[in-house]
Amino acid sequence: ARERELMLAGISHDLRTPLARLRLALERGEASDPQRREAMVADLEQLDGALEQCLSFVRDGSDEPLRDIDVATLAGQLLAVHARPDDWQLDGPAPLHATVRPTLLRRAIGNLMDNAERHGAPPFRLALAADDQTLVVRVADHGPGADPALLERLGQPFLRGDQARTSAGSGLGLSIVKRAAELHGGTLQLESRRANGGGLVATIRIPNALKRQPRAE
Repeated sequence: ARERELMLAGISHDLRTPLARLRLALERGEASDPQRREAMVADLEQLDGALEQCLSFVRDGSDEPLRDIDVATLAGQLLAVHARPDDWQLDGPAPLHATVRPTLLRRAIGNLMDNAERHGAPPFRLALAADDQTLVVRVADHGPGADPALLERLGQPFLRGDQARTSAGSGLGLSIVKRAAELHGGTLQLESRRANGGGLVATIRIPNALKRQPRAE
């Protein structure tokens, strides 16, 4: 019930501003102006993105079956379709087979990448690792990081690291990542680093996702 209340409040807040701008532009007859029309399209895309994140949050993906996939291939596909692939570095073994919920994991990694680009600064890094039977996915940027007072609370629905709410986004991205990790029996860890250029580091750990490889004779 509390999540439903948060959902309604968040949707109301995130849709009100772009809808008000669209209404004002239409009342002023600005749709024929190419520059204003471009801004209106951007507002529509913001509305669409907010609704998509809300729907993803509601459909938590817990009914998706587990499958054995190559996580390295999945990461490469995400980089290929991203708007700024040249700003990214992909590290890790290839192939890296793991038993996961593919759509849920893709959504989680994609949200971390979007969050890094929206709030951080390049270069960005997507790193994959195998820690015994645990799959480790790490996304790092070189931006300002997060306020230490908010760090432990990030991942709560509709909570933003940008308290002034000056950036686009629904405030659900990290919540979806956290839930995806937990539905895999794993965790999401967030930390602001001071060394190596600063930035936010987000780490997903999914235990027992990797099959033990037989030792070579």
